[in-house]
Amino acid sequence: MPNLPEPGSAEAVNLGEPTEPREAATVILLRDREEDGSLEVLLLRRSAESRFMPSVWVFPGGSLDPEDGEGMHGLAVCARRELQEESSIELDESARLIPLARWVTPEVVTRRFDTWFFAAAVPQGQEPEHDRGESVDSGWFTPSEALDACRRGRINLPP
Repeated sequence: MPNLPEPGSAEAVNLGEPTEPREAATVILLRDREEDGSLEVLLLRRSAESRFMPSVWVFPGGSLDPEDGEGMHGLAVCARRELQEESSIELDESARLIPLARWVTPEVVTRRFDTWFFAAAVPQGQEPEHDRGESVDSGWFTPSEALDACRRGRINLPP
């Protein structure tokens, strides 16, 4: 059984009126592993000082900014921006972002997000470089490798 990381201050229990979730977008960046063609996803390790999910390995993403726009177009702009800010990988407008899932943080958590998850292929020739601020490490994992590393206590994943 993996050790669960200590929650950040923004993950405190909220027993009062639920907080309105912030709109957010996340990119599940995919690539084929060179050795065997296995599908890999990019995960970034959040800083230990993060208020939300400190030291947890996550997909790159974040909150929608007003300048991103509204609706699905704004969320796609947000997803591209956050990916570039956190990993230095740039998805241009022609790169296909596929809406894959939506997750809303439970009402009992202080800071809540209404997050759209988009799938995208890594652009040819680009490698991640974590920003050393929000993200302090990065790695490519097959989904089963990430889950196994979490079970063994080598990485922490979101719930």
